[in-house]
Amino acid sequence: MKQAFGIDTLDVESGEGELERSMVTVGKYLTPELFISYGRSLFGEGGLFLLRYSLSKHWEIETQTGEELGGDIYYKIDFK
Repeated sequence: MKQAFGIDTLDVESGEGELERSMVTVGKYLTPELFISYGRSLFGEGGLFLLRYSLSKHWEIETQTGEELGGDIYYKIDFK
């Protein structure tokens, strides 16, 4: 189904006891470094747009907008 619509991720998230927080999300890698996704509430009015960009092997930045705005910086550590 993901290949038919040209998307990379398809998720259904439960609202942890709150039906209004349940969401279906679709996402796509525009480049290997740039990922975008859109989530829509299954039972409520809300939506969520997310953008994630990989700066390097260890650093990523992420921003999201919807009912609230936010941003994060991530540092990844690989344990081998």
